[in-house]
Amino acid sequence: MPVYENKYKIRAWAAQKGLFRLLAFSRFTYLQLKDKKPVQTFFIMSWAPFIITLGLIYLTINVKILDKFGIPLKVLPQINAQFFKYYLFWQMPFVLFFTMVIGPPLIANDIRHKALPMILSKPISRAEYILGKFLILFILLSMVTWMQGVLLFIATTAAMPGESNWLHFFWSETIWILPRIFIFSLIVIITMNLLALCFSSLTNNHRFAGVGLIMFIIGSMVVAGMASEIFHMNILKSLSPVFSITNIAEFMFYTASVSYRSGNQLVVSVVYLLLLWGVSLLVLFSRVRAFSVFRE
Repeated sequence: MPVYENKYKIRAWAAQKGLFRLLAFSRFTYLQLKDKKPVQTFFIMSWAPFIITLGLIYLTINVKILDKFGIPLKVLPQINAQFFKYYLFWQMPFVLFFTMVIGPPLIANDIRHKALPMILSKPISRAEYILGKFLILFILLSMVTWMQGVLLFIATTAAMPGESNWLHFFWSETIWILPRIFIFSLIVIITMNLLALCFSSLTNNHRFAGVGLIMFIIGSMVVAGMASEIFHMNILKSLSPVFSITNIAEFMFYTASVSYRSGNQLVVSVVYLLLLWGVSLLVLFSRVRAFSVFRE
């Protein structure tokens, strides 16, 4: 059919702006995941600890059920800040799985298919591109970490009896568990997200990026642990992102019954993670800028 016989129409809707435009990266990535059964299975499995924890909370509150079956209350965990810390720790394998499966291809595939120069042409800036890729894992990992923690907190607050310590000290102690859940989850998400994007930008093969990422995570744990034992300096363990995140969690979720010896180890952990974030962002921007051939 000749071109002049086609009837072209002006687009009737306005172009998306701001955050909605960046969410296009997440939308297309999630559409591709619908054909990956292992990812869907693991996502469903990531909510299994949530269901089990709800059951533990219900049993802890309803003492009569425990008495009926002869189960002593002391076998169940106390519901406090430590309880939510361990719950977030239980979710870390799922965080690592989604980071390893979804993170490495995010930029590597764009480099491999030579799509990065086209994407970085106007009106998408380098910062918007990186933020759009960052949101892909951020949204998914949020559903595995702090969103579940907040839902558990709300369910616990709604189910607790009025005479419980949970509600009695709600505004002085209990309510502060919420920001701890969110901030700790944010630290984990930012660290894993930036590392995945950094290694993904270094190669056009997502398998190499994935291998490099897991080698860095495991290798840093081994090297930091060995250095700590050789030099008898426990502070050297903070040179691993896993040990640093664990150290920060121990500080954030401490209670009156669980003391925390911060010393210099906490400071080193925080500084190390900040430097890790900075280096990852520096590598990301430098690598992405190398493909901005069409920008003025």
